[in-house]
Amino acid sequence: MTITPAHRAISWFYQDPGSVAYDIVERVRLTLWDARIMNFWFSADSKKAPYKLSGEFNSAPAEMSWQPAKWMTVRTKADASSLVQVLSYVIGVEPTLQYGDADDFTVVEWRLQDADDRWFDVSGNPVYSSAKRLD
Repeated sequence: MTITPAHRAISWFYQDPGSVAYDIVERVRLTLWDARIMNFWFSADSKKAPYKLSGEFNSAPAEMSWQPAKWMTVRTKADASSLVQVLSYVIGVEPTLQYGDADDFTVVEWRLQDADDRWFDVSGNPVYSSAKRLD
């Protein structure tokens, strides 16, 4: 069997990726590299759920955080359309919402549960701008 990016995502998004920072980062990095996203460089800020990676995407500040099998959030100051497309492919779920935050990051969220509650939190909060429901 050929290992695809979607197969790799199972080891970190749909399952607990463990508590070793290097292993967490490498699992995500290999998934993105297999999907031809090579301009995302990051390190692990959290080694337990919710996991958080921070660094750069397209030479701009970026963060990625997730709770396995529940949600994922990407924050960046760069155009993240290619990253969003790849992450949607590898986890098999289209993004749920997008908005701007108080730090001028564009935020994209994937919600596997509680999407309506999260939308209510974001769309009703004046801290967030240009909120859009994507699903």
